[in-house]
Amino acid sequence: MKLLCITEPRTHPSFDTTVSLYSHFAESSDIQLFHALSTSVSADSNVPVVAVPGALRYEEFLALEHAETTDLAWEFFDVAFCRTDKPRPPKFHDFLETHANVVRFVNQPRGVEEAGSWDFSQKVVAGHLPDHIFSRDKEEIADFFGQHGTIVAKQSGSYGGREVSKITRSGAGYTCDNIVRGLQEFSSLDGLIDELLSRDANAFQFVRYLKNIGAGDKRVLVVDGEIYGGYVRKSASEGWVHNISAGGTAELSEIGSREKEVIADTVPAYRQLGINTLGYDFLMDDDGSWILSEINAGNIGGYNRLEELGAEGILDRLSSWILSFAAATQK
Repeated sequence: MKLLCITEPRTHPSFDTTVSLYSHFAESSDIQLFHALSTSVSADSNVPVVAVPGALRYEEFLALEHAETTDLAWEFFDVAFCRTDKPRPPKFHDFLETHANVVRFVNQPRGVEEAGSWDFSQKVVAGHLPDHIFSRDKEEIADFFGQHGTIVAKQSGSYGGREVSKITRSGAGYTCDNIVRGLQEFSSLDGLIDELLSRDANAFQFVRYLKNIGAGDKRVLVVDGEIYGGYVRKSASEGWVHNISAGGTAELSEIGSREKEVIADTVPAYRQLGINTLGYDFLMDDDGSWILSEINAGNIGGYNRLEELGAEGILDRLSSWILSFAAATQK
């Protein structure tokens, strides 16, 4: 089976799981692995690729960015697996979609675009989220803040916790806390909202702040509707952002009945979009139960992290699924 993985190596830090994923695929006797840069994707019938013959050290993975390439037709590949992080190149999914008639994508490009919209979230995900609004209306945002006292703002296209901000009152003023920008102070809520909205022309999602945020962020990996396992990420500094990319640590976690119900209720909508790999994120609600934070449908990481934490056979299971997915291809 010829598998094409698409990413920008430099966007993956040394602790990222993508390197191990590449190595596992490359070492499989049933898989021929090829790599393409996200920035090289276009509407052309050929794509410049590098063959990956075996396991990679991190330095070798980074070197793929500058390796000599060979142009191959998209139809040469059985399956394409996008491992590209946000922010993605302009028209990235549009370009990929032009080739969806000759190669199967693990997650259909057009589906990923649709699943990432607030409209889709409102229709499919909203019923499982904490109290929230999707808005750019300053009065509506201020009213929501007034109801909850402390809220979290999520920017469209956010990744790795970089564009998630906590808004709270501080003395006579207000603060906006973000892992990239740090703690910003404002004399008025109006000024804070103005600064926040200036970061993005799209609507933001505002969610009530959960007082048990310190319990961590539970990631549950789902492939083709089947739960592979889950782990809880916790901030190393006891902060409120728990992403591994923000310095968090991880430990295996059981999947409770509430999480399973959320997954069972939402997976069908993603399947209709041709999305097969999903990463569900849950936070602990004020009553001590886990509540949905978001569903990721783009580059889902963590398969080998599950193995590293003690779950067995996760990468083999993923590889077997991709092989069966390829076998179902009818070009």
